[in-house]
Amino acid sequence: MAFLIGGIEGGATISRMVLLDSSGNQLGYSEGPPTNPWLLGLEEAAERILNLVKDVLINSNRQPTETLARLGLSLSGADTEANQNELVNAIKKHCPNVAQEIHICNDSIGTFLTVCDKAAIVLISGTGSICCYVRENLTFQRIGGYGHLLGEKGSAYWIAQRMIEKLILSDDKIIDTTYNLDNVRRVIYAYFNVENNLELLQHFYTDFSKNKVAGLCEHFSRIARTGDPLAKDVFYDAGVQLAQHVRAALFYHVVDSMSRSQNLTVVCCGSVFKSWDLIKDGFIDFLKPSENSEWTGTLELVQLKHSAAYGAARLSVHSDSKVTIPTDSGVQFDKISFGVTF
Repeated sequence: MAFLIGGIEGGATISRMVLLDSSGNQLGYSEGPPTNPWLLGLEEAAERILNLVKDVLINSNRQPTETLARLGLSLSGADTEANQNELVNAIKKHCPNVAQEIHICNDSIGTFLTVCDKAAIVLISGTGSICCYVRENLTFQRIGGYGHLLGEKGSAYWIAQRMIEKLILSDDKIIDTTYNLDNVRRVIYAYFNVENNLELLQHFYTDFSKNKVAGLCEHFSRIARTGDPLAKDVFYDAGVQLAQHVRAALFYHVVDSMSRSQNLTVVCCGSVFKSWDLIKDGFIDFLKPSENSEWTGTLELVQLKHSAAYGAARLSVHSDSKVTIPTDSGVQFDKISFGVTF
């Protein structure tokens, strides 16, 4: 029987799965809906995961009931050993023979393992945001990622919510603004198909969808690129927020290495980085070195060429000395200097 390795990346809006052989060659691929166990519940998440496995086997011309040697899951919301074990049990209850071994990590670890073997920072900003400092032994320090009510600053949801809030506060005369809000109002009202601010309430309460609100970010990026001052400022602020996450992660790297000069990879993942041209200035300005900087160095910013499902597959064989899957080379898109003081 072939030694089949499956890896699943479960994001907030889409899940992806790859099927690999023992050398890391891709045999199949499948996509499906989100698989976050916190949002869906264990049973629904387990069923969606099993559907991904069945589809990837069919897509690779195999029997849908064939057992995988290893299955790695990199899922948003799978942060503790307790909830990871609960999800494994739910999967095995539905399909005991889906895989000989199942390994689970959060989405940051899967992203890290896709392109890294040495300590690095993972910065994810899509619908939500999270940052992790990940060590070679896969222990990590988490920064942010507590959901849209408690954080996720710099994310697509945060950008959209902040723009809407600015419009409402200005209209209600709670804040004074010099911005011309005509473009912002037009984009918001057209996106939600409303005619006034009160009609927005149904989209944040009765029919709330975090993904839908976050989808507004793409529309704001367009008016930012045409020069809308408020949109440009909010994207700048998003860059600052993400840089604050990186600064927090650098603290743990400094503690580990105790070197005055730091050179570190930052793996950047998520749709907000499609707007790097809009968030870059805020990101760089917050981290730029000064004469008072105690710790300085460079950050190599890279993006994944392929899905973090590949990293999830690497996770599943991480402790198996007989199987070695190489890292996938990332794409460097910027390199910046930084200076921090702790």
